[in-house]
Amino acid sequence: MGQLFTGLTVTRLSTRITFVRCDAQIDGKIVHSRVLRFYVNGVAGPTAVSCSWQVPASANGKELRTHVVVQTASQYWAGANAHWRVR
Repeated sequence: MGQLFTGLTVTRLSTRITFVRCDAQIDGKIVHSRVLRFYVNGVAGPTAVSCSWQVPASANGKELRTHVVVQTASQYWAGANAHWRVR
């Protein structure tokens, strides 16, 4: 089955997240994501997100490439690319 890999993006508690995209690939194949949204009282919408990917056991030694994009209610966009060697 493999391992669950999780990355976390957090914004200030006074700002809600309006859009999230969590992409990942291993050897050019799409790895589907699970997005969890976290809420606090007094903010109309999520204030943090967690992107997770189920990395197959057969991916040992291969590279996991991720691209995460977050937009906040104030129209601020943040994106990040990262990659890791799977062990």
